[in-house]
Amino acid sequence: MLLLNRFISFSIILFAYSLALTACFVSNLLPKRKYSPPRRRIAVLGTFFNVGWFRSHIIPLTKSGVDEVILVTDSMIESHSRVRFVCPPTWLVRIVGRAAAKGLYLIAVCIRRRPDLIMGYHIFPGAITALAIGRMFRCPVCYQMTGGPIEVIGGGCYNENSVMKNLTYPSNLLENLALSIVRKFDLVVIRGKLARSYLIDNTVTSQLAIIPGSVNVDNVPWRSYEERQYDLIFVGRLTEIKQPLQFVEIVAKAAKSKTDIRALLLGDGPLMAELVDYAARCGISGNITVMGKINFVEPYLADSRIFVMPSRSEGLSIAMAEAMAAGTVPVVANVGELGDLVLDGKNGWLIEPNDVAQYADRIVTLLENHDLWTTFSQAGRETVNNYNSVDAVTLRWKTELNKLTQQSSHVD
Repeated sequence: MLLLNRFISFSIILFAYSLALTACFVSNLLPKRKYSPPRRRIAVLGTFFNVGWFRSHIIPLTKSGVDEVILVTDSMIESHSRVRFVCPPTWLVRIVGRAAAKGLYLIAVCIRRRPDLIMGYHIFPGAITALAIGRMFRCPVCYQMTGGPIEVIGGGCYNENSVMKNLTYPSNLLENLALSIVRKFDLVVIRGKLARSYLIDNTVTSQLAIIPGSVNVDNVPWRSYEERQYDLIFVGRLTEIKQPLQFVEIVAKAAKSKTDIRALLLGDGPLMAELVDYAARCGISGNITVMGKINFVEPYLADSRIFVMPSRSEGLSIAMAEAMAAGTVPVVANVGELGDLVLDGKNGWLIEPNDVAQYADRIVTLLENHDLWTTFSQAGRETVNNYNSVDAVTLRWKTELNKLTQQSSHVD
C-alpha cells in the first residue's frame, strides 16, 4: 500500500508539473496582453486557515495601491471593502475536487475581471495552477513560497501537503521540475534569507522578494510578567511537522524544575487524541490546557510568557511574529526562517532541533529571571514592529509591485 500511494502521488505531481510547463510553452505562441492601468487588480489563489492568516497576508496587499484583491478560496473569511471572495460551490468541489474547482473559478475570474497579477500560495497545487492559468491569459504570475524551500526540496516529500508527503523519500526528478517551474514566475515571494539563498544557488533568476506576513502590533498592548497567566504557549496545527508531542516532552522536562508550570496549547489536527494521551502518560495533564482551534489567538498570546515552537520546518511563522508582538518571548527551533526574527540571546532563543533538554533549560531560566524575560519581551516587540508591521509589509509590496510593473513589457 505504501508503494502504491507513493506511485500515485508521484504520478499526480509529475502530471501537474508537466502540465504547468506545457502551459508555459504554449503561452509563448499567444499574443501578449497590454495591462492598463497596471497592478490595480490582483487575483489570489490559496487556502486560508484562519482570520489571522488572512489579515496577515491580504491586508497589506489591499493597502499597496491596488483597487481590488480577488481571493479564490474555499470560503469567505472576513468582509473587506477591497477584497472580493470567489468560492466554488460545494457541488462542484464534490465532482472535481477542491484544487480543480478553484482552478476553474480562477479561469472565470481571468475572463471576467482581467486581473493584472495572479498570485498562488504554495507550489502544489496553488502556485502551479496560478502559473498555468496566468500564462494562458498572458498575465504576470507571483509564487508565494510560504513554507520555504521545503516546498521544493526532494520534490516536496518533507512537506505536510497530503499528496506530497506520500512520496516518503526525495525525488531528484520532481525537485528539478519544481525548480524549472519556479524559474517561470515573474515574482517569487519568500519569507527569509534561507529561501533566497536556496533559490539563488539553484539559478532561479526571477524577481525575488522577501516579504513576511504582517502583524498589527498596535492591537496588542504589552503586559508585564506578573500580569500573564500562562508560562508556555504552543500555537499550530497538530501535525507531525509541528511536533506537538515534543511540546509535551518539553513541558514535562521543564516541570521537573518548576512543578507548577502552566502551559497552553492552541490548535487542532490528527495528533490531538495522541497528544492528550501522551500528556496523561507523562503525568502533566494538569499542567497543560488544551483548547483546540482558536480563530483569534492574540488574547492568549498576551496572557502567556513564552512561545514554544519545536517544528521540524517553518517559513517565517506568523504565529511567532504575533507572539513577539504581544511580548511573548520565543524559544523556538533553529529551523527555516525563524532566525530572521529571533535574535538568539537578545529577544529570544533558538534551539537546536529536537534538543528537549535545551528547550527546558532556556524556559526555566526565563521563568526564574523576570528581568531577563522583560528585556527579551520588549526587544522582541520592537523587532516585530520594525519588520512585520502592516506599514512595513505594505511598503515592501509597493516596492515589488512597482518593480514588476517596470520590468513587464506588454504589447498589443
